[in-house]
Amino acid sequence: MRRKIMVLFDPETEYAVRFMEYISRKGSIPLEIHVFTDFDRVKAYIMGGRAEILLVSERVMSDEISGWPVERIIILSEKAVRDPGERYPHIYKYQSSNDVVREVMACYGSAAGRERARTEDEIVKPVLRILGVYSPAPSVPASAFALALGQVLARSSPVLYMNFEGFSGLSGLFHENFEENVSDILYSMRQGEKDIAPKITAAVRRVGELDVIPPCLSGQELIGISFREWEKLFEVLRQETAYEYLVLDLGDGLGHLRDFLESSDRIYMPAPESIPEKVRTDAFESWIDQCGIPQVRDKIRRLRFSSEDLPKDRDRYAEQLVWTGLGRIAAGIADEV
Repeated sequence: MRRKIMVLFDPETEYAVRFMEYISRKGSIPLEIHVFTDFDRVKAYIMGGRAEILLVSERVMSDEISGWPVERIIILSEKAVRDPGERYPHIYKYQSSNDVVREVMACYGSAAGRERARTEDEIVKPVLRILGVYSPAPSVPASAFALALGQVLARSSPVLYMNFEGFSGLSGLFHENFEENVSDILYSMRQGEKDIAPKITAAVRRVGELDVIPPCLSGQELIGISFREWEKLFEVLRQETAYEYLVLDLGDGLGHLRDFLESSDRIYMPAPESIPEKVRTDAFESWIDQCGIPQVRDKIRRLRFSSEDLPKDRDRYAEQLVWTGLGRIAAGIADEV
C-alpha cells in the first residue's frame, strides 16, 4: 500500500527550499512529500488526485483552493496563536520543520501519523518552557536582559514576553500607547469567555521577532489577581498557542513571587556587584530557604553584567539590546536552553 502524499504549497522559495532540505535529510517520515512554489503547478498536481494532505501558506489560501480534491487542508500560519474558530487547522510556520511534520501527522490522524507524531513523552506540540528573570537588586537591569533573551530566542522559536514589574515603562521603550494589555485578557477569563486565544492575538505587540503582551501602566491594577488566574492564562498558552518559550520578567509589583519562581523551568538572576546589591541578594536567598523551596535555588543561574552592556540611545532601545554585551550574554544562554 502506498504512503499518503502531502503537498506543501508556499510561494516563499527560501522556506520551501529549507523544508525540502529537511525532508532529504530525514528518511523516516511516513509520508511522501512534494513541495511547490508555483500555483499552476500545484493545482495541476492536486487536480490529478494524487494527494491526501495539502499544507498551504495562509498568504495564498483561497476559496478555489478550499475546493481542491484533498482529504485534509492544513494552513501554515504566520501567527503563533491558534484561533479555535478557524475552518481549517493551523500550524505555526516558523517552528522547526520536524515539528511542522509532526503536527501535520497529528492533524491528519492516520495510524502511521499518530505513531510518528509521538515523542518519547507522548507530546505532539512543543512544550512551553517558562523562563523567569528576577533580581532582588533594583539597580540591576534585569528587564533589559529579559528583553534581550526573548529576542535572541525568537530568532529560531516562537517566544512570548510578559512583564510583571510594578512600573514596566514598556510603553515608553516601544514608543507606543497600548490599546489593549494583559488586563483585557484576564477580564475576559474572569467573565468566563472560552476563546481566550483571540484575545491574546489582539493584545500582542511585536518587537523584532519577539511577541509581547503589554502590561498595565501600573502593576497595582492587577494586585487582586490570584496566582490561579495566572496559571489559567499559562495553560491557555500551552494548549492553544505554538509558543515554545514564555519569558517572565519578574518584579515585586504583582505579588506571588514565590509561585512564579516555582513555576519557572529556569531562573536567570543578574548578579550584583556592589555591597548594597550583594546584601539584597543574600537576603533573597535566605528567604528562599525560609520558604522551604530549595528546588528554586537549583533553577537559578547568576549572571554578571554592568551598565556598560546596555544601549545608550533610547530610540529603538529594545531592538538594540541584542547587539550589546547584554545581547551576547543572552545569546550564550539561548544556546543552553
